[in-house]
Amino acid sequence: MLDLSNFVPTTHGDVQVFYGTATATNVGWQIWNKPRGDTMCFMFCVAAGGGGGNGTVGAASTAAGGGGGGSGAQSMITLPMMFLPDTLYLSIGRGNPPNATTSVAAGVGTRVCIAPTSTSIDCVFAANPGGSGAAATGATAGSGGNTGLAMSLVTAPLGGMSNYDFLSGQGGVAGGTTIAGAALTLPVTGIVVTGGTGGGGLPAANNAGSAGGLITAVAGSVSIPSNIPGGTGGTTAPTAGGSGQQGIHPYKNLFFGTGGTGGGSSGLSVTPTGSNGGNGGKGAPGCGGGGGGGAFTGSTAGIGGYGGDGFVVIVSW
Repeated sequence: MLDLSNFVPTTHGDVQVFYGTATATNVGWQIWNKPRGDTMCFMFCVAAGGGGGNGTVGAASTAAGGGGGGSGAQSMITLPMMFLPDTLYLSIGRGNPPNATTSVAAGVGTRVCIAPTSTSIDCVFAANPGGSGAAATGATAGSGGNTGLAMSLVTAPLGGMSNYDFLSGQGGVAGGTTIAGAALTLPVTGIVVTGGTGGGGLPAANNAGSAGGLITAVAGSVSIPSNIPGGTGGTTAPTAGGSGQQGIHPYKNLFFGTGGTGGGSSGLSVTPTGSNGGNGGKGAPGCGGGGGGGAFTGSTAGIGGYGGDGFVVIVSW
């Protein structure tokens, strides 16, 4: 159990925050004990986001960017404490690390159960993970990772005792072919996590590299008044593409976070030499990682960023 300070308010009631450590479902069980004297409970969880896909290496116009990872799904329940046992067991998935040769894997799901078991009938609530962004192949950009699907009571029947709300996550954004990765628009479905954006694609000869995808600002917002950029494209010198931005928590004491942005591609000169693609940024908790940028033959493509780890918040009063 972690005290994440400004991640959640802790001035009223009993607030416990558990962070993702499990590398697979139904392992790494953490324990929550019912606080003495409390009568009601609110639980909120988000599964791990998917990692971004790797960029690829190739000749001019044939080294696209990897796709951004999808976010985890979100689940919330409120119920009387009398319906819960004294102890609950939490398997909370983490985002997976980058890999220089293959795209990172999908995130890992989250389950809260009355026993450390994979049996559905013992599950109180859960959330499904985001999918990984696809790696680029030649001039074909990697597609964005799948959204974490909303939970159903089939997989967590004990959630039927509660007032519940289960939401799907947000998918990741594809990488660029010979241009920048596409932009991501913040979700308005009630989820507090986003997917990641894709990496930039390698341009035609004698051109500067392409930027990673950005996250679009919201007009009038006090927290995201300007775009969150992807990694910069390399110059025609040529130079390496810049790394994508890490996900952020723009609101103090709220759960909302953003995905990582994509890495930029390297630039090209008349007689290009090797320079690397930028790596994708890591997603904030529950968010997708950014895709890696493309790179010229003889150099190294950008690696997709981690998906953000899942988390569970349990508030009782």
